[in-house]
Amino acid sequence: MAGTKRLLMQWATGQAGTAAPPEEVSAIVLENSDHLTTVIESGLAGPETLIFVPDGAGDASGPVVVPYEGSLSEPGAEMSLSESFFLQTQDYATSEYMSVIGPTAIRVFGEDDFELYLSDADRAVAEGHFAEFLIHPTVRLADAPGLGAGPGPGPGLIAGRDETAGRDQAAHPSPAADAGREGSLTGAGRGDSGAGREGSLTGAGRGDSGAGHGGSAAGAGHDGQAAGPGHDGPRLRLYAGPDGELSTSPTGLPLGKVGDDLATLTATWHRVNAGSDHPCAVCLGAAVPEERRAAELAARPWLGRYLAALAAIRDLTLRGASGVRVSGFGGRLATALEQIAAPADLTRPDVPLLLWTDDAAYVHQPWPARTFEVEHRAGELAEALLACGSMEAAAEHADPAGLRTVAEYFAGAGVRLT
Repeated sequence: MAGTKRLLMQWATGQAGTAAPPEEVSAIVLENSDHLTTVIESGLAGPETLIFVPDGAGDASGPVVVPYEGSLSEPGAEMSLSESFFLQTQDYATSEYMSVIGPTAIRVFGEDDFELYLSDADRAVAEGHFAEFLIHPTVRLADAPGLGAGPGPGPGLIAGRDETAGRDQAAHPSPAADAGREGSLTGAGRGDSGAGREGSLTGAGRGDSGAGHGGSAAGAGHDGQAAGPGHDGPRLRLYAGPDGELSTSPTGLPLGKVGDDLATLTATWHRVNAGSDHPCAVCLGAAVPEERRAAELAARPWLGRYLAALAAIRDLTLRGASGVRVSGFGGRLATALEQIAAPADLTRPDVPLLLWTDDAAYVHQPWPARTFEVEHRAGELAEALLACGSMEAAAEHADPAGLRTVAEYFAGAGVRLT
């Protein structure tokens, strides 16, 4: 069931933890079960494909057919997989007023939704305020590639009604022997378990694999958040509407009809995106005019960073953190860095984020999803490297020796800060 839930969330968000199978679609949602045979005969589905079908039943030797009840395309609707998993779909405009009672996909169904999404993003970058409903651990924004998302993070699993979030940790000691002396990096990092030696920088990294390995902070998968390099497109997901039109999303531009093969659908998807300055131009194409969507994204090159920040806050919230702030969104941990006119980190969704609470700072790598907890002083040094983009520029704002210690530590853990 865990793999089924993961693919369903990848289908909703348009972000994957792994690449789609080379010759088949990862997940297909049908609104009409009469289309099942045609979809299978067209070659879209292979042995590893999951096809979600209303009251469906499939051949054990073919694709995995998953019966569902309800809807994945209507605002305010709920779909269920037997009695073990429920996924709500909400339109963005009303989500602020709805109570989150379980896994929820928030969709942009039209221009009003899109306008409110942009307004919330603008407020986050200006004031550091993130809409509460967006940082709930069981909420995901659907069609993230159309909203400015980078290549990762992906959705991972979300804590459902029947789930608890597992958290394995791996502590990684700092190589800095002089940590703790005046003029060098001080501070003990702590993983979820509180592990960490006084006077050294340590951290707990968490990602998809759950496997620790020597010389790095390795990740343990958990239901809260995973990340991945997968890109949107017909190989990742398809949606067949009631009349058989195929797209990657219920709000997407038509790519073809049931019966078309994957090569045809993929070629159309690439052709549509080739004409856009800000792909993905398909997944929201029936909800928001492309000219407006592309223009708004162009005016906000930091939207990928914003979406990565939402994922990082959800991750920390799931682990019990509260009052989480994000560097570059309404302020900095080291306030002197707020004067940087063109911060290097704000428009790059792939570089780590610096977050903090009253108790600790966190370096969060979007892909693979790993979070390191450190003391505020170490966080300020990491923040300087991220905001300045180079050791030389950061040295104008922070102690060079401390910067080197932090940079070397994270480099040893496989995380680049510049």
